[in-house]
Amino acid sequence: MYSNLGHFLKNLESIIYVAELDNGFWFSECDGASLESLTGFNQEDFLCRNINLFDLVHDLDKTVVSSILNNLKQLPCEVSHQYRLVRKDRSVVWVQDTKMIVVKGKKIIAKGIIVNINEQKKIENENNDLYSTLITRNTELQEAISSISNLNTMMKANFKLFEETVLLKISRNLIPKIRELQNAQNKSLVDDIVTSLSDIFQMNDEESYLDALSKRETEIAISVKMGLTHKEIADDFNISIDTVKTHVKNIKRKLNISKEESLYSRLTLK
Repeated sequence: MYSNLGHFLKNLESIIYVAELDNGFWFSECDGASLESLTGFNQEDFLCRNINLFDLVHDLDKTVVSSILNNLKQLPCEVSHQYRLVRKDRSVVWVQDTKMIVVKGKKIIAKGIIVNINEQKKIENENNDLYSTLITRNTELQEAISSISNLNTMMKANFKLFEETVLLKISRNLIPKIRELQNAQNKSLVDDIVTSLSDIFQMNDEESYLDALSKRETEIAISVKMGLTHKEIADDFNISIDTVKTHVKNIKRKLNISKEESLYSRLTLK
């Protein structure tokens, strides 16, 4: 029996055996050298029934192994399972036990091989640990990406608020002051400043729809977009409220905005 498999198993720590299932797992045939190498006990201990293999099964695996052997529904059958053996020196080794179980007379006989799979289990555990680590790192990475995205959104919102605040202060505070200087001797300088500020209001090329408007209409349109009331616009530009309303009417006409639609609503969609 041993010679047939010896060539294939010479590099494995394994036991080829014949055993009787009789309130335990009793060896009747086995390879003595392999048995002692794997369990630490000699062949005589097993063959004289001083040691039952089931007694060496780790306490954490006894219930599973016992359940498999006690619930054989049809014989003959092949059974293969993994469990831990406790060696004579109390060290623990994982094994793969593959056997054919048959009925011989009134006895239930198992013929099979027990192979040391400690290294395989070690690799499996390392792979599981690596997989768990990768899952954890991936979760941390996703959380970091989410945090960066939230920070980016917050920064954009804060910048937009800052931008709108600056423009509002320029419109309400700086432009009226400059208007007061329009009667000064250096009028061309004042006009240049007003032109520059109007360019600031336009912000970017997305507001090219204002190209159809005059300079004053552009200033009025930007003020409306910033949420200023007709009175505030009139005060900023030192003109009457009726003049502001006229400008608004002309702006709506040039931008094809109906009389019923709010200029502010249309501009804030741009």
